[in-house]
Amino acid sequence: MSGTSSSLELFVKAAFAQVDKHVTLSTIPFGTLQQHLLSTVPKAMVEAFLIFPWDLSGVLDWRSGLPTEPSSADSVLREAVQTIHRVKQRKPVALIYVDAIIPPVTETAAKDAALALELKALVTEIGGITLGSDAFSLPSYLALGTPSAGNSLSRIAQRLAEEVVQKRPAPLKVLVTDLDDTLWQGVIAEDGLDEIQAAATGLGFRHFIFQTMAKKMKSAGVVLAAVTRNNTEEVLAALAPGRMVLDESDFVCIVATYQAKSVQIAELAKQLNLGLGQFVFVDDNPIELEEVHRSLPEVTCLEFPKDDGTLPAFLRSLQQLFGRDEITAEDRQRTDLYRSMFEGFVPGTAKGADLTTFLFGLEMQLTIHDRTHGQHGRAIQLLNKTNQFNLNGRHVECSDVNTILRDGGALYTASLTDRVGNHGEIIALLIDCQNIIRSFAMSCRVFQRRIEYAMLSWLLRKMDQSIVLDVAETQRNTPFHQFIDDPSFSIASKHRVACARDTFLASYSKDLELFSVIDLTIDEGLQ
Repeated sequence: MSGTSSSLELFVKAAFAQVDKHVTLSTIPFGTLQQHLLSTVPKAMVEAFLIFPWDLSGVLDWRSGLPTEPSSADSVLREAVQTIHRVKQRKPVALIYVDAIIPPVTETAAKDAALALELKALVTEIGGITLGSDAFSLPSYLALGTPSAGNSLSRIAQRLAEEVVQKRPAPLKVLVTDLDDTLWQGVIAEDGLDEIQAAATGLGFRHFIFQTMAKKMKSAGVVLAAVTRNNTEEVLAALAPGRMVLDESDFVCIVATYQAKSVQIAELAKQLNLGLGQFVFVDDNPIELEEVHRSLPEVTCLEFPKDDGTLPAFLRSLQQLFGRDEITAEDRQRTDLYRSMFEGFVPGTAKGADLTTFLFGLEMQLTIHDRTHGQHGRAIQLLNKTNQFNLNGRHVECSDVNTILRDGGALYTASLTDRVGNHGEIIALLIDCQNIIRSFAMSCRVFQRRIEYAMLSWLLRKMDQSIVLDVAETQRNTPFHQFIDDPSFSIASKHRVACARDTFLASYSKDLELFSVIDLTIDEGLQ
């Protein structure tokens, strides 16, 4: 509503209490309805609009005074129609219109009266509720900014409660969650099983609270599923009984794959025979959330809190989306009933959404370093710690690196910053004097940002010739093999894959343009 609402709030809370509902009120600042109508409303929320004539057209606001020239009724109605159309798009919505006396803005009193009737009809046509002019108090509005008449506050509150409860959406059914840095703190493929946390202490505390919330939701009939870029064996080890609040038995399905998460959620929906509008997806990575949102706009996407301060709002969102008034015996058994439907489930392999536009908006900056002559401790750590995007999984000794560098090889790394934050050095590449890439690894924390394509494009431009990769398959480096499963690469020998420079650059040099690149290799290479 436009105007001071403090006098109405107590009546609204009382009216909701009478229908056994607790309500949290949030109002918009005075005069900002039009801006608010351009914002996005959470899917679980029922917005209640208590509007007055001046919300439909600003010229009708008593507090603004009268226009110096008579207003055209048609122009006022056009503005009102636009506002009503915007309100109508925001479903579910409860709309109550107070048919307040309008100021004399047209040429005659008759035209003013006709205009008032037209405005009332606009609201009625979209199912809005109208209250008479006795619900409006001009003295109160002019003196205090409170347009609602004191003797009508109880009536307005009761109608709001009736409309909101009637239009409250049914609770959603499926919560799909990421695992790394979401269900637990840490990345299992890099940090290891013993280092991930979801306990009531330290960095793992909010993940612990999220798990307790999910456990509570599961007991109330919410279906839990997990989709993660990981290996199944590691995930199941982390979710072994007794390690955390949740274990494998709490999920109807755990999909560990390196394919697009939107594809997996779509497959889950098919298997459960549920519409995508019944799904909520939680992830800490904004790129994963954007990919799912673009591919499956019906799915509600929630970002896992990056700090403890935003945790309460996140939990309230879950409560609004999944809250049930009653829990049945069937609700409590739903997970067990659905688990049998996923025997033999095979993850989808289709491609996800094109995120090029979104990635540009991340304002990514890639700083490339020459570590050939300087400190290369972090580079060696990356090469040895990273398991998923790793050329061959071989452990790299400092002495081996020094030998390759002394013989004319080079060691490069890159660090990344974007709107999300500073990710530090996240990719490392070791190439010998024969143009064979001996080690190449990237942190899985920055998957989906196209950094691997940008880094190799930069190297090929710098070298001005094709290269060879010393490749080996491990139990964990599926993402790297997906990277080289491309026409730019061809098998040269048992452990050698050739990369055709011109072919690769023709396909992927544009990925380098996603970044603001700072190339420090020239200055660093002179050290």
